[in-house]
Amino acid sequence: MQQKQDSVIDLKFAVQVLSTVWAQIQPGIVKNCFRKAGFRVDSDCTDCLPQEDQPDPGVWSAVEEAFGSQQFSDYVTADDDLVSSEQLIDEEIVAQIRQVPNAEQEEEQNEEGNSGIVTEEVTTSQALDYIQGLKNYFEQQATTSEEMNTLVMMETRIVSKAVRHTVQAKLTSFFQNI
Repeated sequence: MQQKQDSVIDLKFAVQVLSTVWAQIQPGIVKNCFRKAGFRVDSDCTDCLPQEDQPDPGVWSAVEEAFGSQQFSDYVTADDDLVSSEQLIDEEIVAQIRQVPNAEQEEEQNEEGNSGIVTEEVTTSQALDYIQGLKNYFEQQATTSEEMNTLVMMETRIVSKAVRHTVQAKLTSFFQNI
């Protein structure tokens, strides 16, 4: 904003914003939109679609013939024993905890070393750059969308605070400088 950077809205940014906004929508909002559009809750359309109560028994036998004679339970439980997270032993957990200093040590270090440090003011463009860096980091880590949603909300707040006190110039002011 302050450094006259070009605003680029690409598909990735649009999807991130869309995901964040969609996560904030409550089920009641969607229901009210349908009601306002004229959809009725008590309509008789619930019986329009046929419901399948029982699967066709011939389908699984065709699968067994094509891929071998597996039982359905074997198919369903094939990935139950896969490790989806790191299995730590007690010694590894203790080693990780011991590397982190306790609260008393942190307070002593802060009192000793930070008495004369003045924090540098961060500009809006720097804050947006930092958020973009964090978004790139979390994207590479393949984490949940919760972190991305939080970062997009922070980005939205920063931009809205930055433009809150700005005034749009008139078109004639552009031509006065020519």
